[in-house]
Amino acid sequence: MSTIIIPELQVRKDQLRWYTEGTGFSYSTTFQDGREGYSELLIRPITDYEVTGFYDFLLGCGLEPDATLGHTNLFYPNGRGLDGENPAHRRFMKLGNGSRVLEMITEDALDQGARLLYAFSDQKSMQDFLDKKGFSFIKQRGPKVRPRSAYRFL
Repeated sequence: MSTIIIPELQVRKDQLRWYTEGTGFSYSTTFQDGREGYSELLIRPITDYEVTGFYDFLLGCGLEPDATLGHTNLFYPNGRGLDGENPAHRRFMKLGNGSRVLEMITEDALDQGARLLYAFSDQKSMQDFLDKKGFSFIKQRGPKVRPRSAYRFL
């Protein structure tokens, strides 16, 4: 049997002031050891993506043109600059903190009427996290390029 110890964590949610095109929230995480993390959620109409292939992809998934999505603009709940491939950084990861912040983001996206949660990342550890949390990755054409885009219906 193993025990998972989750460090004491405080999450403060605030309205984003810089995001004037819609509703946005920031999630500031503070740990007992003084470390700080930061995440953002932007609530956006899918029409913001009309000039990209992503818009057609969303319509093809069954979303209506007036649908709203939640975009995880930034996601560093354990602190910036952590690399899941670095053993010294791993001790701050996989403790449930990212899951707790993602749950808050998901609840807020649903409260704002979002039908889909969207994220993208070039970090393998984040891509693995999103995969574990039920996100699907958009197939890319040609050679694999990063960052990879992921989505999950709410």
